[in-house]
Amino acid sequence: PSRRISTSRQAGNDEFSINAGAAAGSYSLTVLVPIQNLYMGRTEFAIGNSDSEIVVNIPVAGTLNVDGTVQFDGHGALRVNAIPDPSIPSDLQISANPTPQGKFRMENILPIAYSIRIEGQPDDSYLDSVTLQDKEVRPEHAEFPTGLSTVTMKVVVKNDGGRVKGVTKPGATIVLFPDAAVRSRLERFKLAVANVAGEFFVRGIAPGTYSVLAFEQIEDGAYQDAGFLQQFEANATKITVAP
Repeated sequence: PSRRISTSRQAGNDEFSINAGAAAGSYSLTVLVPIQNLYMGRTEFAIGNSDSEIVVNIPVAGTLNVDGTVQFDGHGALRVNAIPDPSIPSDLQISANPTPQGKFRMENILPIAYSIRIEGQPDDSYLDSVTLQDKEVRPEHAEFPTGLSTVTMKVVVKNDGGRVKGVTKPGATIVLFPDAAVRSRLERFKLAVANVAGEFFVRGIAPGTYSVLAFEQIEDGAYQDAGFLQQFEANATKITVAP
């Protein structure tokens, strides 16, 4: 579990202390320093059974800016969201609305991993790729570098997603999920609920091979657990969505 602790710097130096009462184990410590601009540092450390005090050094780095472009040939006003990893307060999420030319700018991005999510996509569109500094990254884990003041990002949203129709038990929840090689891309998972006639319709599917399962009951988010899906994958219906 994570814990958020507020502390103040001691006069004349950059030292601080935390009486965490933590058990032995491995930990990650993140420091946010809101002085004019935001600064951040992170370190990993371990606490042994006999340790009464641990001293760690945490170098901090400043935020950076993102000059971005959205490539989208469809219609609709998109919004780009950069959501920080769970160890960072959620109120540090950064969002931007691209111009009609697809340009956007994000400021005060921390040098950590963010999840890049797109709002406002039409039903038949899908997030195809995210490129950071000319290197393609996973949208749910875009790692921003230290030591740079500005980086470039390109987001490609395509408007030719596949469609899947089917019939199952009325009211069942349909989970469509990609092959294991791209299963870390959570935006490729699709959910639908069958109507009273048992019919379902899924849109905006990126090209690739998928498995489809139907559940009478399923907990929210359970389908994102790889171990959960493996229990049922052998009984899934396989489909291929062509480019």
